[in-house]
Amino acid sequence: MSHRVARVSSHVSPAAAAASTDPVVVSYARTPLGTFGGALSSLRAQELGAHAIRAALKNAGLRPEAVEEVLLGQVLTAGCGQAPHRQAALLAGIPNTTPCTGINKVWFAEISRSQSGFPDGILVCASGMKALMVAAAMIRSGERKVVVVGGMESMSNAPYASLKARWGLRHGHGEMTDLMVHDGLTDAYDAIHMGECAERTAEKFNLSREALDDYAARSIRLAREAQEGIFKREIAPIEVKGRKGKVTVVDKDEQTGKVSIDGLSNLRPAFRPSGGVVTAGNSSPLSDGASAIVLMSRQEAMRRGVPILASVASMADAATTPQEFTIAPATAAKLAINKLPPPARSEIGVWEFNEAFAAVVLANNILLEGVVDGNDVNVNGGAVALGHPLGCSVKLLMSKKGISNRTATEVGKKVVTIIRGKELTEFLLNNGTLVKKRCPEAMKKCLDGKAPETEADNAKLVIPLITNGFMFRCVDATIQATDKPSGSTERRRRKWPDRVGRVAPQHQGYDPKGLYIVEWEGSKTMQYVLLAVVVTAVLLMCLFPVWPMWVKLAVWYLTVAFSTFMTVLLVIRMICY
Repeated sequence: MSHRVARVSSHVSPAAAAASTDPVVVSYARTPLGTFGGALSSLRAQELGAHAIRAALKNAGLRPEAVEEVLLGQVLTAGCGQAPHRQAALLAGIPNTTPCTGINKVWFAEISRSQSGFPDGILVCASGMKALMVAAAMIRSGERKVVVVGGMESMSNAPYASLKARWGLRHGHGEMTDLMVHDGLTDAYDAIHMGECAERTAEKFNLSREALDDYAARSIRLAREAQEGIFKREIAPIEVKGRKGKVTVVDKDEQTGKVSIDGLSNLRPAFRPSGGVVTAGNSSPLSDGASAIVLMSRQEAMRRGVPILASVASMADAATTPQEFTIAPATAAKLAINKLPPPARSEIGVWEFNEAFAAVVLANNILLEGVVDGNDVNVNGGAVALGHPLGCSVKLLMSKKGISNRTATEVGKKVVTIIRGKELTEFLLNNGTLVKKRCPEAMKKCLDGKAPETEADNAKLVIPLITNGFMFRCVDATIQATDKPSGSTERRRRKWPDRVGRVAPQHQGYDPKGLYIVEWEGSKTMQYVLLAVVVTAVLLMCLFPVWPMWVKLAVWYLTVAFSTFMTVLLVIRMICY
């Protein structure tokens, strides 16, 4: 019956129909990023892709049979066999009847609106992001409801080839070509390395060696901090068998632990021995990895009871001359931003630029001056620090959402922060009235001054709220806001958000390592004070004899009526909310 009503309402209200087919992100996962020839080098790209897909489906609580299509990006497909994207899907348990498509794409811009209410700008050089764009369009058109998108790359396993051996080497020696460099890192039109393109960009925008190294150092510092924070949530640990059968579990990005910030200034230029500014330290290192995202239509996510993490708000492609690929993100970003409604354009608080080279980010910061604040770019580090598996930069969409659990971002009149699960109890204790009426039994022990001592005690407090739909587990958790940030003893409250629905059974539970989004509306204190000053000033003006009696009486009557009305509203607010 509900489906029939939905079909009828879609004809009556086109806007409602469009909202029901909005593409939304419900889950994501990625492998740790391995260094070139490092911990993941024994795994093929297909195996890395399959691992990411399995983890993303597990996080969403979905069976492989629910997936209607798989779209995976990959750049270096040589030596991977027929249809490596399909190999990855089948290895992940996706049925044989599910269509699979591989994509090889360059520059793209996407803007996703997170469930917390503010958008993130993502600009990447990624086949995986084009896969997301295609999937989002399919969902918006109603062709698909559940699609897995992602990207995979094993640069360590890119083969060498003798390009002329088939017909040309009849006698004598032949040359071996590194297909990683030939297919992935060289401008096919001018036969120059991507690093030389970065040098030309640095020269064009007057970027000094010091500026590039300073940015690289920032990226490394932020990425190291994120390894113990937000990255723990997204990385799906992977088992790797050694030559003697020994199994090693890889659960962290390799590159961040191997780079010395102090040594950046001592590195030699990699592409221009004389006068060059691009080095191995301010460039993204070769690496291996894979990532996956589960996309659904909004209506399908609500039907399944799967928490919505973000919605795809705007997308755009852009192209430049091949040598100027480094500045294409700025064009793509402007196109994507212009597709947003005007109010949303000013709300973008976090940006992600693909750090193929530090010069790429700094150049696009200049081109987007006045639109992008450099402090809001890649706030958890980027490819310079983590590595850049060419086809899997789609991981930037969700895995680097850009907010750490220690930061608070002001969005309009709200403050948004993220609290880790184990810190959630302290927040609830400091804001006891938030849940006192909602789950009194759970709060009774806490309000008596006996704080929970174990994770089990924390769970007793948090689970009733999740079960009743007052917040979501992990990154989609939403607790209704107070007027003050976490740690405040302020007792005034706001109404619980209507958009927070009941959580599906597979997502009910307390995750001490999960992240919970908490929002606070801006304080109304100054507004109340200003209103009181205005009312008082009006009353004082009536004391002057210059005003006629009828004006004084009218002002007094209106003031009394207004004050009575506001008092009644205040009492209702205190009782109900």
